[in-house]
Amino acid sequence: MSSNRITANEASNLANSSIQFDKDYIVDQIYKTVKANPKSGNAVVLFDKKTVSSLEMEAAVRHLQADGYQVALAGTEEHVNFYNLSAKWPV
Repeated sequence: MSSNRITANEASNLANSSIQFDKDYIVDQIYKTVKANPKSGNAVVLFDKKTVSSLEMEAAVRHLQADGYQVALAGTEEHVNFYNLSAKWPV
């Protein structure tokens, strides 16, 4: 038997204790996308709702707007599993 096996109960516990990302992580993901494609004028990043709270997402939107980006947030409906964060800048 392998010493790296995991029981079904342990797997469930890991799945239920998913990492919650904060505003800084969200903003950093947008900045990384901008740096990778500075001439595109648009960055779109998806965030799983299981890992990002709506409050952190709203804080990230305000932060990006303060930095001069035009920001749109989609996926706020309850039946949608992902937030779609779009940031635009002049090129």
